[in-house]
Amino acid sequence: FGVDIKLIGQLGGHSVARTHRPTDSKFVIGYYLISKISKKMLETSHIKIYYNSTVIKILKNETNNKIYGLKYNKDNTEFTIYCKAIILSSGGYGHDFGEHGLLNEYVPELMNFPSTNGDFSKGSGVKLGREIGADLVDMDKVQVHPTGFVDPKNRYVKDKFLAPELLRGVGGILVNENGDRFCNELGTRDYVTSKIKENCRKQDTDKLDQYECFLLMNEEMAVEFGNHFNYYKDFKGFILEHENFNEMAKNLNIDYKRIENTINMYNDAYDKKIVDKYNKTTFLHKFDLNKKIYSMVITPSVHYTMGGLKINNRSEVIDTNGKPINGLFGAGEVTGCVHGGNRLGGNSLAECGVFGRIAADPAVNYIVKNN
Repeated sequence: FGVDIKLIGQLGGHSVARTHRPTDSKFVIGYYLISKISKKMLETSHIKIYYNSTVIKILKNETNNKIYGLKYNKDNTEFTIYCKAIILSSGGYGHDFGEHGLLNEYVPELMNFPSTNGDFSKGSGVKLGREIGADLVDMDKVQVHPTGFVDPKNRYVKDKFLAPELLRGVGGILVNENGDRFCNELGTRDYVTSKIKENCRKQDTDKLDQYECFLLMNEEMAVEFGNHFNYYKDFKGFILEHENFNEMAKNLNIDYKRIENTINMYNDAYDKKIVDKYNKTTFLHKFDLNKKIYSMVITPSVHYTMGGLKINNRSEVIDTNGKPINGLFGAGEVTGCVHGGNRLGGNSLAECGVFGRIAADPAVNYIVKNN
């Protein structure tokens, strides 16, 4: 497909660098992969894409537990497609905040958190499966990503833009409003999120549970991150640039002596190649108090739903009686069983590729066998 992802970085919870990203740093990995694959699909004559269409029901024969089609809506008109197999790959429920939504049903404590998901992430595939008897698993396992950007122009919107884990993977550090570090920035997402909630100020708003801290990076880190850094800084306006740490302390209302002490301790661990008091072992770049520094405000945000449709190792969707629903398969975030209680960075795209292939092969074989 012409995909070149030879660059490798270390993300949270990983012991070494193993997460691939595009060699062309103008692109983030998700957009890059989708654009390449979409181009290939559009060039393939036997694939038909239905735009602006919403699946509203999966059709199943209750007698033999077999799929035989689906109903969808387009322009307020209902249509039916008859088929022998369906692969659900419709994503998760990370923005299903309605009163009768899946988040309120399974994790009501997260209802006031922001989300990095678009408002299309309503768990539609999970609900379609449940309606025809599919079993669900791990539905209370919802990942709160530690770093969603807080937009200086609109601080308290529920929808946040993801501050990629790679910002910390190239060396970015987290400090609270006092200028103190409080965690290993490359710990797992649930760990970093819990440390932010324990050590950082919760904003005084009844709209959101918004815990804020600062993510700091120097010029070397920004260059290693790639050109997309400028998209977040110049186009989105999420990142502030300061002449040095003294200017940053004034701009962010942080005590300079505290932040100076924080940076000196960090640099000492870098120089001595030691494990610091937060159990951090990877120090890629040293900070210079007198050089340019970038800051951004971040907050933990609902990001990924580990729960979903129960599948087996052939990606067949399992019903509440423990049997496969004949002809129904699942891949990606719509399914559960894959990540357990907490997903590692990079593993979602790996899951899509791996389980997409795992689902496709038996789906095709099922169609051939049942012709």
